[in-house]
Parts: sequence; C-alpha cells; structure tokens
Amino acid sequence: MPSLTESLPDGTGDSSQLLLDELKENFDKGTGVAYGQDPLQYLKIQYEGRKLAMMKPAPGHIIHRAPFEVLGCTPECRTCSKHYRPTVEQIIDSRVYDGHIDAATAQHIAFTHIQSVTQDRAYLKEMIERHGNAILNRWSKKNEMQRRELVRAAVPDLYEKKMPQAHITWGPRRAFRKTYLLPYLTVENLCDNKLKLPSLLHYRTSCAPEDWVMFDSDQFRDAYARGLLGLQYNPGCVVLHGPLYGLLLPYDRDNVHAFTIIGWPRA
Repeated sequence: MPSLTESLPDGTGDSSQLLLDELKENFDKGTGVAYGQDPLQYLKIQYEGRKLAMMKPAPGHIIHRAPFEVLGCTPECRTCSKHYRPTVEQIIDSRVYDGHIDAATAQHIAFTHIQSVTQDRAYLKEMIERHGNAILNRWSKKNEMQRRELVRAAVPDLYEKKMPQAHITWGPRRAFRKTYLLPYLTVENLCDNKLKLPSLLHYRTSCAPEDWVMFDSDQFRDAYARGLLGLQYNPGCVVLHGPLYGLLLPYDRDNVHAFTIIGWPRA
C-alpha cells in the first residue's frame, strides 16, 4: 500500500477539454465549471471516449470532477462513490455540491472539528469522573416522561422519534442535517431506557473519537447516498486513524478502498 503522504502525480490539476466544442467550456478538475444561462442547455460529458449521459444542468450548477475518475480508479467504482459524487450524478439537484473549498480551508475545518471534539470529550470525562454516580442516580430515578423533558431542555432541536429516516419524508429534508448525521440520537432513543444515555456517555468518553469514526460514518451512509446532506467539494481525503488523524492528504485509491482515508465530501 502506498504511503499516505505520497504526492499526486504532476499535472493532475490541469484542465481537460471534456465538453462539446459548441459550449467552449473547460472542465476544471479542481474547481469545476459553472453553467449559466446559455441557450445551449444540453451538454454531453465524455469520459475516456465513452458517452456517459445527456445532461441538462440547472443554471448556476457547478459540476466537480471526482478524483477517482481520473486517478487510477473507474467512474463506476462503488467504493469511491461513497467518498465523492460521481460526475454523472451531479446533474441531479440533490447531488450537486453546495460549493468548493480550497485545501487550506478544508484542513482548518477538519482540525477545528477535532479540537472541538477532543475538548468536549475531555470535559465530559472529567464530569463523569467527578459526578458520575450522582448523575446516574438522579437520572435513574426519573420516569420516561421526566427524562424526555430533561433531554428536550438540554437539546431543543433534537429529533423526537426513533428511526428519523423513516419519518422525515417531506419538506426541506436538508434542514435535518444534524439528525441525519446522528440518527440514533433522538429523544425517544435516549429516554425509553434509563441505561441508554449513561451507557452512551461511558463508551464515548472511554474511547478515542477515531475508535468510533467508522461507526459514525456508517450512520449517515443512506442520507449521503440519497443527497440529503449539503456537501462542500474538495478533492482531498482526511486520515481516519493513527498519528495523522485529521490530516488532509491527496486521493489515493488503495487507502480510500481500505477506508484508511476518506474523501472530503464524506468526511
């Protein structure tokens, strides 16, 4: 397996002429290409001499070339498509990226999240060590309705029912981003059994965040596949384990397939 710090090949950021000649547009692999109010609404994306689809993107849509489509994998790869939106899918409104961020911004976001999670975990761990027995005793004496009231007061926007994916079927579904990212954290799930919340606090504070990263990523697999999460595009990947945890590195097929690193949109 190649080193995680292996650099991208020279020239992979160059533009490629992939659109019809009539459109006279360049398809930039790094930042995408915007389509405005052009009378030629239809465009055809060709990849390796093969027609993928007839596309009609909405005005203002930006299509970003997935790195796995040009760097050693195939456009049909089911594993890589769990990390990035394949080009052909981005004509669908729900599959369009919300924007593009550069590497410096992506790295700053990743490290900021890691710092926040680390600080929150340290605080919870200290509180449990100091007051764990008292918290458990008081929580256990509450009935289910009382527990629900406490959770609602602490997190007012927490989704109410179990299995939110089955209930959120209409309206602005992207407004439920937090629920899709953590679908097991609902009022009902946390309160129907008095041991659930204490157990969750115990295991989450006893283990490092990276020990849970694959479990957490799997929780929003369906929401990601259905386009229910607003995503920002960057072609890089984030390291999931070890001393480089959280570092942004170039796409690497073998490490992506092994989930040692994860594509930025999914990360």
